[in-house]
Amino acid sequence: AALRDVRQQYESVAAKNLQEAEEWYKSKFADLSEAANRNNDALR
Repeated sequence: AALRDVRQQYESVAAKNLQEAEEWYKSKFADLSEAANRNNDALR
């Protein structure tokens, strides 16, 4: 039972970390896309 509890805690933390990493990635990708669009407009 103790191992099961530890595993559930580990899986919960892993899922939370995955979600945070995905949100960070989406945020950075949006920032880079915006910068690319600005630079593209500046070159025109």
